Amino acid sequence: MAKQNQKAADITSPDGIPRSEPSQFIALVDPSGGGGGIKSGRQKRWDFSAVLVAWRCNGGPVVRDPIIVADTKIADITLSNRMKQFPKWSIVRFTAKRAARGTWQYPPVDLIKFLGTARDKSLTGVKKELQQPVVINDRLFGAVTFDREVEWFETNKFVAKEGVRITFSAATTDEAKQLINEAKAFWRARRKWFKEFQRLAYDQMYDTSAGWYFDDHGTKLTKRKFMELLGMPCSVSFYAADGDLGFSLGGWSDELFGDHGIDIGGTLTGGLETD
Repeated sequence: MAKQNQKAADITSPDGIPRSEPSQFIALVDPSGGGGGIKSGRQKRWDFSAVLVAWRCNGGPVVRDPIIVADTKIADITLSNRMKQFPKWSIVRFTAKRAARGTWQYPPVDLIKFLGTARDKSLTGVKKELQQPVVINDRLFGAVTFDREVEWFETNKFVAKEGVRITFSAATTDEAKQLINEAKAFWRARRKWFKEFQRLAYDQMYDTSAGWYFDDHGTKLTKRKFMELLGMPCSVSFYAADGDLGFSLGGWSDELFGDHGIDIGGTLTGGLETD
């Protein structure tokens, strides 16, 4: 027993998970929950996976390095059951074996048997900690809040009395702060960027929109009316792009695009994409 406890105490990272035999895990599921993707081929088979943001292996200490629990090549009904077993923010117990590292984002373990939900004081503490709001207060962008389910920071600004949703694709506070600092140059020059967005939206979408647009009086769509209906971008998303600041401007108008919108991306140094 002492040898087993010592072995469990040594599991403080994904590299410590035993390779030769199944292990028992208690884990906290990522706030996005579990999901699956279909495998190609004649027979439809699915891959299930769920990110575990904190876990214990064989009764060892809590590990905060994420891992993925996976169940591969399963039927669609099994996928549905797995997703119900691993909902977001749940604490679960299961046996699994360390898997060969593949194309997963985090180190994977292959699910052997699901053992149900569990109570674990230490993991409940981690859950409460992670559910606390994370806010970056910035002079230009205001309160930028972390949304754990989609792993981005977001805020809202008003331009000409129209709300603009701003997101920063970052999983950590340090990453978000860097993006926020880089995005200030864009935001201070937003009039230029927004006008360019409107020009490109008109060039790319006018013919399509004009082909079916008629107002209540049967009037055809004019450029002036297009610009009026398009308005300012309703969203701006920032992300890291190979050493540059990448962004995507989103616009929406039911009259112009139906239930769709338009997104035009670019980089701070390269400008908007014209294709």
